[in-house]
Amino acid sequence: MNLIKILISVLLINFAIHASNTEEVKCAGNIPQSSIQAQTGGLFKPSSNGVNEYMKALVVFVQFSATDVDINNPIWPKDQLPTWAFNLISSSASSNYPEFTISDYWKDMSMESFDFIGDVYQNLVTINTEDYYKNNGYHFGECNKDALTQINPYVNFSEYDKWSFNSSTKSFEFIPDGYVDMIIMIYRTPNNEKYNENSSGWFDAGYDDFNAIALLSDYEFTLNFDGVSIFGDDYMSITGSGLTIKKGIQSLEYTLPILAHEYGHYLYGGGHGNTGGIMSGNYTLSAVERERLGYIAYTNCIQNNFTVSLKDFIIDGDVLRIPIPITNTNSTTFFLVENHRKLSKYDQIIRGGSIGGGYNYTDFGSGIYVWLVKNDLTP
Repeated sequence: MNLIKILISVLLINFAIHASNTEEVKCAGNIPQSSIQAQTGGLFKPSSNGVNEYMKALVVFVQFSATDVDINNPIWPKDQLPTWAFNLISSSASSNYPEFTISDYWKDMSMESFDFIGDVYQNLVTINTEDYYKNNGYHFGECNKDALTQINPYVNFSEYDKWSFNSSTKSFEFIPDGYVDMIIMIYRTPNNEKYNENSSGWFDAGYDDFNAIALLSDYEFTLNFDGVSIFGDDYMSITGSGLTIKKGIQSLEYTLPILAHEYGHYLYGGGHGNTGGIMSGNYTLSAVERERLGYIAYTNCIQNNFTVSLKDFIIDGDVLRIPIPITNTNSTTFFLVENHRKLSKYDQIIRGGSIGGGYNYTDFGSGIYVWLVKNDLTP
């Protein structure tokens, strides 16, 4: 059992390093989800596609009328689109996407099996004042509904209905089902003032000052445009049509993992992990997250003195699984061993703190990382 003893010591060292990440991003937690879930790929949306298939999203940038919040912000000035608006997502499927697009991110994380593409609505959408929504008791759902209704004459929403769920095979198919698949609403920055000291902000609808949420609405609505339906609800579902990012005035690099995390809720469900992975607030998918979507397969340690060469975790997808006890190959408690050579720009496993938080670091934090997974839960 010498191998496991060595791995335990490495685990303790790397956990201490990983815990140095001090950057905090809030997402609405424990979002209710419907009882109908897919069993192949993502729970509520596809996580991979075949040849000539793709997930196609519409991205809409929104600001409130008469806003006075940081009006000269260099990243997103008032009455303009953010400087990175057209760098967020690619408009067509490709084998090679521009770096730091959500398209490139999912291509890398999925081992090139998922094309997440889309269109950016060409103009900034300005809706009513914040006071209008707050004074009428409205929340983010009514804001999204108003913005989408405003752009309806200029958008063919049927372009964003590509997928359906086959209940017989329990998998997603590249066949329209009459519901828009994915709309990404990005707000410049609501003031989000509270109704009173015991309430959440008016925009949040009780979800506690989130950065983003994997929903289009805090109540149920259906918009019927161009022969398809946009479905907003406070429950996550297969027919749900999108997500909302509230604090969009940040940089592209800041926004990218938030967007990946929110789409991740459609893949994994409404909860969050404890450590490791995009659902725990980190930048990349963990080994457990990648394996659950079929992006990678573990190499299983089947005996003592087992030898294996691990290539880079992000690029090559190599992961060693060591069951506990080692004689029980079906154990739901196990170690996962990853080799982070920092070959990918998205391998930000040691971001945060005084020395680890830059996108320009290419090798800091590289090394062997070991995770203890208990009862097959996210590490």
